[in-house]
Amino acid sequence: MGGDALTIPAKRLTNEEFKEVVREVLERVAKLCRRIQVYPPMPEKVSHGDVDFLIILEEGRQAKEIVSLLECKEHVEDKHGKTMNCEFKGYQVDFKMTESDEDFEMAIFYKSFSGVGSFFGYLTHSETVSLSEKGLFAIRFITPTIKHKHLVTNKPNEVLEFYGVDPKRFALGFERR
Repeated sequence: MGGDALTIPAKRLTNEEFKEVVREVLERVAKLCRRIQVYPPMPEKVSHGDVDFLIILEEGRQAKEIVSLLECKEHVEDKHGKTMNCEFKGYQVDFKMTESDEDFEMAIFYKSFSGVGSFFGYLTHSETVSLSEKGLFAIRFITPTIKHKHLVTNKPNEVLEFYGVDPKRFALGFERR
């Protein structure tokens, strides 16, 4: 995320270019995916360093097929095969792969609106609670240096309720004042 993962300098996208790249990528890549969605950006953002997609590939499909479908001049894949950054028409397009619907929903929530989930995580980050793309966790220390994380929930609406936020209001997005 951010638009600087490739050696080829990527152009920043205007809002119109962002929408066009989303449309073209969906048109080409959706057939490989059981689920695909772009992370929703902040509404008043005027330019974008890249376009970030979350995907669940169809059974038997490989992430590298995306490179071929998008005719990428360059791509970078992490060593675990969970993220891939691609050049597409001079822009950077990033793909994060996940496998379950629960992980998909939680990741979309966490990364939406420029990473609002990390903001929620900072609100309660302590030695006993943490929030990540995988869910809300309670932390129990076994010894001063050994801790166990226990999943409380990986459902976005339950996370929002934990923070005292109305899920319906959250779904409407944000505006700056």
